[in-house]
Amino acid sequence: MIGAITLINMAGHFAIEALVLLAAAAASPAIAGAQGPYCKPFDEIGHHILYTVERAATLPSDSVYRAKIWRIPLLAPSDVVFVTDEKTCERAARAYDREGSPETSTLKRGVYVVRLGTSYLVVDSESRAGEWIRGVVLDSSFAKQSNFIGL
Repeated sequence: MIGAITLINMAGHFAIEALVLLAAAAASPAIAGAQGPYCKPFDEIGHHILYTVERAATLPSDSVYRAKIWRIPLLAPSDVVFVTDEKTCERAARAYDREGSPETSTLKRGVYVVRLGTSYLVVDSESRAGEWIRGVVLDSSFAKQSNFIGL
């Protein structure tokens, strides 16, 4: 820390102002990319979920798995969308809690949501089955469409 202070002092007044502005920007949720209380951000886990579901939902070779496990039709890649709308995520989190009865409510920690055409995949990254994180597909009215699945 002393080395950093020494460098800032040697760099002059403008460097200190720039550092303060950078620190304020990093702390700001809007600039840092943080999501609200219900939507989890498109982070490494979100990317993994989207990649996994894109393959399962859009490749004809996965038709039996998609139909029997996910209970969704073959979708175009444009029909698979990571959701960041807080109202949608809140409805999804409430439905996940209703269907899954997690130990602690997802309303306190948020969920990952991916729109699959007219359905939604809702994933609680803190609910695990072994090495897998658990998710469920909900229909457009947020009723359970599939059993819980591992991702």
